[in-house]
Amino acid sequence: MKKKILFLFTLLFSVFSFAQTSYSGNGNTGFGGTLGGATLSINDDNTTITLTFSRGGSTLDNPVVIYVDSKTGGFSDTTSFTDDADGGRKAVSTLNGTDNPTVTFPSNFTADYALVFNNGFSVLFELTTGSHTFIDIANIAPSGDNSAATHTLTIDYSEIGMTATDSTFKFVATYISETAFLSNEVIGDTSSIVADSGGTNPGVTGAVTFSAARSYTKAAVAGVNDLNLSKINIYKTSNSNLRITGLQVAETVAVNVFDILGKELLVNTFKAKEVNDIALSSFKTGVYLIHIATEFGIKRKKIIIK
Repeated sequence: MKKKILFLFTLLFSVFSFAQTSYSGNGNTGFGGTLGGATLSINDDNTTITLTFSRGGSTLDNPVVIYVDSKTGGFSDTTSFTDDADGGRKAVSTLNGTDNPTVTFPSNFTADYALVFNNGFSVLFELTTGSHTFIDIANIAPSGDNSAATHTLTIDYSEIGMTATDSTFKFVATYISETAFLSNEVIGDTSSIVADSGGTNPGVTGAVTFSAARSYTKAAVAGVNDLNLSKINIYKTSNSNLRITGLQVAETVAVNVFDILGKELLVNTFKAKEVNDIALSSFKTGVYLIHIATEFGIKRKKIIIK
């Protein structure tokens, strides 16, 4: 049995790609399962981010809103948004007259940008308490076809405030009408989804509270820094301890740990020493993805906790 499990882990390692990561909806079907049953795949070429949205059981008739945390600052929920100039902005702001649903983001997440799209439009906004700042059209394809199995969008890293040294952004997604009637379909973990008047969906008076976001780390760039990255060693000294050696002493390093679905479980930023230990005592048996962001780029490692 142990050999079979190790074989399955090995097979998983061989097919998992850091250059493209896929995220699933929460399985809910309040609006027919369009987002709840969807898969969102993300990849990049270190400049352009490509998002492929494969819808679930129903057609893409309402806006999907992807809230992005990519820099310091931002918003912990949607209660301070006042922009309702059009249907897309109402969806982002969750504004519908005086009765408005609320989206609350995870405790370690503050939304900076929102990518909102349906089958006919796709817009990237920087979030503000006034009129959200238009950044760009996200070039959705196909356009105007709500029954298409997949829709593809593109944005640039620079458009969400990320520089060449930034590697990871977080996001959550909701499905909501252009009149801000909020569904129970999301991407991301939720601690509660409160329906209006005992119904299925939050509607215009309920709420979605996220407990965990999803994270995406961009592909590494090959180049002169590869030699420095190759010196970094990442290994377990036990199932409860991760050890990192070969870092530049005193450089600032960020370590992120994800599960195989892309859920961020740990963030640790520190000044590097010759030997650096990260506690894994709270992690259950499973496969985990380690990302170490250094001044030379990103070092990645997959580990198994038994």
